[in-house]
Amino acid sequence: MKTQRSRRSDEKFWLTLPQYSAEFAAEAMARFRAKWERLRSTKRHNRMLRSWLMYYKYGRNGACDDTEIGEAGKKGELLLIHSSRYRRNIQDYLAQVMQTPPEPRPMALNSDPESQAQSMLCQGILDWYRRVGHLEAQRTERAEVAAVMGESFAHARWDPELGDKKRAPVEEGGEPVYEGDFVFSVRTPYEVAHERTSADKSRPGWWVVQEPMNRWDLLAQFGDDEKEGDPEHGMGQIESAIRGAQSWTEVMGEWDFEDANNEEHDDSIPIYWVYGDLSKALPEGRRALVLDDSTVLLDTGLDEDRPGVFRCAPSEVILRNEGHTNNFHAMGMQEAHSGQLSMILSNQDAFGGSRIKSPKKGSVSLEQLAANLSLIEYDDWDSENERELRPPEVMDLANTSPELFSMAEMLGSEIDLAMGGSPVTRGDPQATKGDSGAKGALLLAQAQQVYGGAIQALLATDEEIFTHIIASLRRHATVERLTTLAGTANVFAAQEYTNQDLDRINRVLVERPNAARDTFQGRMAIAEMLSGKPKDEQERITSLIYTGRLEPQTEDVEHARLSRERENQALRDPSAEMPRVLPYEDHMAHLQDHRDCGQSWEVRANPEIAERFLVHMREHIAKLTMGSPGYAGDEILMGSLQKPIGHIDPMSGQFKPGMPGGGGASPPGGPGATPPPPKPGGPPSGPPSPPKPSNGENMVKVQTPDMPTNPATGEQVSPGNGAALPEPVI
Repeated sequence: MKTQRSRRSDEKFWLTLPQYSAEFAAEAMARFRAKWERLRSTKRHNRMLRSWLMYYKYGRNGACDDTEIGEAGKKGELLLIHSSRYRRNIQDYLAQVMQTPPEPRPMALNSDPESQAQSMLCQGILDWYRRVGHLEAQRTERAEVAAVMGESFAHARWDPELGDKKRAPVEEGGEPVYEGDFVFSVRTPYEVAHERTSADKSRPGWWVVQEPMNRWDLLAQFGDDEKEGDPEHGMGQIESAIRGAQSWTEVMGEWDFEDANNEEHDDSIPIYWVYGDLSKALPEGRRALVLDDSTVLLDTGLDEDRPGVFRCAPSEVILRNEGHTNNFHAMGMQEAHSGQLSMILSNQDAFGGSRIKSPKKGSVSLEQLAANLSLIEYDDWDSENERELRPPEVMDLANTSPELFSMAEMLGSEIDLAMGGSPVTRGDPQATKGDSGAKGALLLAQAQQVYGGAIQALLATDEEIFTHIIASLRRHATVERLTTLAGTANVFAAQEYTNQDLDRINRVLVERPNAARDTFQGRMAIAEMLSGKPKDEQERITSLIYTGRLEPQTEDVEHARLSRERENQALRDPSAEMPRVLPYEDHMAHLQDHRDCGQSWEVRANPEIAERFLVHMREHIAKLTMGSPGYAGDEILMGSLQKPIGHIDPMSGQFKPGMPGGGGASPPGGPGATPPPPKPGGPPSGPPSPPKPSNGENMVKVQTPDMPTNPATGEQVSPGNGAALPEPVI
């Protein structure tokens, strides 16, 4: 790409320049070239190119193959081998990304049934795009580009001419209308320029995205223009610009990623999508397709909630708004590691074969030394020179210095340390040999924490992409579309929808993958944990693992406790309304809490408050007493796993503990109450019951209306006849 500069339009915001104007196109292209110049001037291009060459084992010019063993020196005496540790560590990280896919959760504005139904529909839509739109594969590509080059970009644009054709109503002309659909792609830092000084790094004020597009598709869509262009060849201005544009291979050749002189049949040319975000200076936003410094193919308002460009960076360079990855720190050590391995290989290759030294006058021949299992006789005396001849000896020239091996091992460890490599993530069986599944899952979870920043950036980008998909469909899905929803037993059902079916979804959240749940080691640990456990305990454990939250296990208990505390607070306030006693409450728990609260000096010193507690506790006792007017009923008690504490004997009208046939329980401090048996090896369970006062100063008889009739005498049982519910004790 040429490096010519365009003048700065300081007197007017460049995104507000006239539509389809050459001045606007020149300003957009100037900003994209400025990004390229900055990559070179800051040496960032050199860093990314080295990482790219090292990752794919290409030579410095991007043409030679470093997977072969090279030669150096005057006579090729030094062998060159390139270590694969750099690529392997990045591949291990990508394996973790693929192994733990994101879990999008559409969030509705309300919790009404219609909103929840829309949440389920959005879940099906996102699953559809993850499969059909290849978002899962592109997610891995985003992570790979960011790991190699420090940052990556996802581009999601709405194309109204994609999808199935739908015929419009007759009154609208009956012309075919397309459903429209998204085009997703992953772009590198070389292909995206954006505002660097924006306060929100994830949402700059403008973007310029370079993408390849087929030259002939562009001609079919935009080539038939009537502007003055090349009259000699009968072409308009746009058609002439499209035909004369650089090929994509030539553009990439300027960055040493391709051979610019390679004459290929490349039909792709670069195009530039320009986006201006909604702002006070640009209330409608802007979306344009630019071909070169003077040609604009499309130019409209944004018609979106935000531009569909999303940045993913493992970490940020402070004060530069540039992406960074720890892998850059390992490149120098990777080169040194390759050098150590090359020296070891060169020595072993040059001197690995046996060398034998023998006196010149010796009588042992080469054929004798080469023969297997042979007897070799030699003369041990040189009569001519009158000296002793020593036997042939093997020369140990291949004895490589141990420091070379130690240095190579140390450099390998340093590379792993810089890149976060781990033998656990590599699947090395020696790393977890003899360990349980729980320990293996823990080691894997700890290894994943090293990638925490990169994975968190990836999840944040996932949230933005999924939210943008739903927001765009709310605007553009005016024609009925078809998606699939996962139903019972993972059976998929088709469902049609339009933008009106998505109007209550305002955000999509993405949960972080759980190593204890989403990996093989974690599932093995779960299987070990659940083995032999009761079914209800298994359900609690699996609920905790799959939701990651304790609230489903504790919220019912906590709500009941807070309800009892509020009742105690209301009972202590004489001006407050008396709390109602509902049949399905846990009456024994209420009685226990009310009795504990009623033992405080504040309650005992105030007769009015003490009476409020006694009256309320009598209602709880009545709910548990068969034959009482306030009895909750067998079905309610059984449904709430409670039992009556006693009954009114119809013959005597007296309260008797337990059920008519035996069983049941007594209230705290009531007649027949027995303390629970102590736990083996521990203190007695349950709070101790206070002794009943001997003088009866706090004993109040319950005046119960409409008592039962004695079948023997036909008289109604009354408190005067001796019938009374058991007294609560404070």
